[in-house]
Amino acid sequence: MSLEVKKAPDDSYWVIEPTVGRTDFWVGLCVANGINLPYVEYLHQTGQTVPNLTQQDQAIWFNEERDPFGRFWFAGQPDLALKGRRACYLYLKQKDAEPAKQALKEIGKQLGRAAAKRLRFR
Repeated sequence: MSLEVKKAPDDSYWVIEPTVGRTDFWVGLCVANGINLPYVEYLHQTGQTVPNLTQQDQAIWFNEERDPFGRFWFAGQPDLALKGRRACYLYLKQKDAEPAKQALKEIGKQLGRAAAKRLRFR
């Protein structure tokens, strides 16, 4: 969960985007690169010492839900090679492939519906 606010000219704050009930999936990229934000927040909220952490450059995150072909595009970009970094995905996990299977089914359905819609208009 996160909350985005802006500061008004009168120095008051107003909420522009609460994300209650939605998962901030990008947090997984932070964890993969050495900054475990949920753990840091837990330590902070419980009054414990928060260690000094340094961001690593160990992982690149792909959101296969929003951009199902992003990994393929990335593979064709020589300037953006993984260069020793590992690919991290929204759903695809080595120890649990089931979420990725379900997401792939949904992506297939969406692509099928989009294709059918286009074909009906021709």
